[in-house]
Amino acid sequence: MEVVVAEKFPGAEVVGVDLSPIQPDWCPSNLRFHVDNFEDGWVYGSGFDYVHLRHMAVSIKDPAALLASIYEYVIACLVLGYQDLTGLNRNMKSGGWIELQDLLFNLRCDDETMPQDYVLPQIPKLTIQSLKSLDFDADFVDRVPLDLERAGFVNVRREIYKVPVGAWPRDEKMRYFGLMAREVLVELLRPLASKPFLSLNISQSDLNAMISEAEDALDHIDHHIYVEFGIVYAQKP
Repeated sequence: MEVVVAEKFPGAEVVGVDLSPIQPDWCPSNLRFHVDNFEDGWVYGSGFDYVHLRHMAVSIKDPAALLASIYEYVIACLVLGYQDLTGLNRNMKSGGWIELQDLLFNLRCDDETMPQDYVLPQIPKLTIQSLKSLDFDADFVDRVPLDLERAGFVNVRREIYKVPVGAWPRDEKMRYFGLMAREVLVELLRPLASKPFLSLNISQSDLNAMISEAEDALDHIDHHIYVEFGIVYAQKP
């Protein structure tokens, strides 16, 4: 996303931050990357116009502290992948915007096509339990609007979108989203079982069996399941 934004806004300075070295080999001249743990402190400058955070629920231990510091930082920069919200508030330009995007840890069905003994709903429930046991904020999307207001932000909005999982939608565009969502969930299952779920004292053999069953369940197009994706945004007055 950082490359797309940098190319679309060549007059802006764009900053991308991530814990892992996953950056592309080439990037526009107005884009720079940091491989860093944001919990160690803010070292990326000040006066940001826009701060963007995505998929933070699995890495933020103190969202309120990070939002309180974002409030003081924003100008012509995009910041992605913060590990901690501490230090951002004081670095934001008056009138600047912050946007946060994350999955809600749920799996839903509106037409009763999901069986009562379906294994997949167990995955988000176990994810919430494991994240809380590791001191991460599993209720990030639900809590962050209040944290933004407490930090001083205004025009706080929270939007929730349904994202189908699998190839069941009839609409071609939604079917594409469903296939992409399925691939994302499949890629997440094994990493979840390798560490977070182990904190719940579930045996590795039981975890492997559950994950295998979940992978098979994701192939059933008769089960009209979806997850919810939350977007929260706000402005510094």
